[in-house]
Amino acid sequence: MPDPDLSSPDAVEHAFYRAFGTIDLALMAALWLDDDSVRCVHPGGDLLGGRAAVLGSWRGILAGAERPTVRYRVLHRRQHGELAVHLVEERIGPAGADPRTG
Repeated sequence: MPDPDLSSPDAVEHAFYRAFGTIDLALMAALWLDDDSVRCVHPGGDLLGGRAAVLGSWRGILAGAERPTVRYRVLHRRQHGELAVHLVEERIGPAGADPRTG
């Protein structure tokens, strides 16, 4: 797998949704910092701390899954120095789902 483009917050975001939509755990792993400071909260889930916990959660989500239809749009972007925050609306559904409804 070639290294993902991590040159900007938008590029990382695009790679994240590509990894999710193609159920590519190797790509997903390449996007998370190798550090215990990483945090992730899945919809309806608890706060996960550390790379191992975060990647373990993605492994469980992606294991045996069919490729979902993943659509997203950025509602708001804010960047200051090295910190970027994106407010994103996601529509995730089964493969072939209507992108307008999920």
